[in-house]
Amino acid sequence: MLFCYVDEAGNTGRRLDDPVQPVHLIAAVIVREDRVRRMTERLDYLASQATTWYPVVEYHGYELFHG
Repeated sequence: MLFCYVDEAGNTGRRLDDPVQPVHLIAAVIVREDRVRRMTERLDYLASQATTWYPVVEYHGYELFHG
């Protein structure tokens, strides 16, 4: 079985000329069932190594790209 994780970033709604969010991005990762646990462990490890002022529980593209 394959798992597909899908997420989006940016949302201009009906304002396609919104300078704050000019792009709407959709991304997906497909992972085999037997690799999900390893992927989760690796992402948890990477999050634990990130320099933040608060615990990372979810990755947000805006925060990642803007430090």
